[in-house]
Parts: sequence; structure tokens; C-alpha cells
Amino acid sequence: MKHLLLLLMLAGCALAAVPKHHNSLGTVSYESNPYTYRAGAVVTGFDIDEGKGLVIRIQPIGTYNLFSEDILFCGNPIDKLEGLHNPILLTYATLAHRTVRGVGCHELLRADEVKDGLLSKTR
Repeated sequence: MKHLLLLLMLAGCALAAVPKHHNSLGTVSYESNPYTYRAGAVVTGFDIDEGKGLVIRIQPIGTYNLFSEDILFCGNPIDKLEGLHNPILLTYATLAHRTVRGVGCHELLRADEVKDGLLSKTR
């Protein structure tokens, strides 16, 4: 558990702010994509502090079987994952929005089921 928290803290510290650019119309446009995408099989997930955070362990597509990544999401977005079958595509904000136990958590925007190379279910 200590290794997981250390890994999540290091990952949260490594994230840089997403640069924004104001154009002549006064609107904000991003210079780089503010979202991260992870496709793979969800191996496990567990709640942190009764709904303050949800850690999802994913085995990314195209990696060897022993490799996995842990992602800390803010709140408990389990409803976005219910009914989906592996592999799935997670889309979340790259920039951590707040912290859970001092570790930056991310907002899960959507989860999609990948079937026959195409996205089929969206939550």
C-alpha cells in the first residue's frame, strides 16, 4: 500500500499545468490536449476514504501481462464503469484537480468499451 501511495504521489507531482491561450475572441483555447487516454483491462479498483477517491488498476493494451498502472480518480465514479467489459478506454483530465490523502486525483470524464477495435458503450 505504501508503494502505491508513493507511486501516485510521484505521478501527481510530475504533472504539469496545461497551458492555455487566450485568442482575439477572448475565449480560452488549449495549446495541448488537456486529457489523458488509457486503453486496457481494468484489473481491480478500490475505494479511498469512503468515496473521496477511487483507485483503478489497469493493464494497458500492448504491454506485457505483469505491467499495470494505478490511477487515482476523484470521488467514486464507479457508475461510469458499471456494465462495461474489458478492454475499456478511460478518458480523464491530465491535471490533478484536488488531492486525496495528499495525492493528486483526476476527474474521470468517460469510460468506453472497446469491442472489435471500435468504441461501443459510452458512460
